[in-house]
Amino acid sequence: KFTITKDYIDTETIQVRLYHTKFTPKEPKYTIAIVHGFGEHSTRFKQIADFYAKNNFEVLMIDLRGFGYSGGGRGNAEIR
Repeated sequence: KFTITKDYIDTETIQVRLYHTKFTPKEPKYTIAIVHGFGEHSTRFKQIADFYAKNNFEVLMIDLRGFGYSGGGRGNAEIR
């Protein structure tokens, strides 16, 4: 069994809210970070995160700027 935490990362330097999801088992062995590709969002990897969390891996997923639930222009991957 594991818990799922969904929240935003707010920063003082970048005025864009970044959305992230964390799958945390009771006793994690390792941590895995899943970062989506262009035109994707973290929710598309939920089944993979679920599999690893069930096998005692902590899984972190983030929506990059402009994708999924994160702020910023939709589909805009430009770094400013």
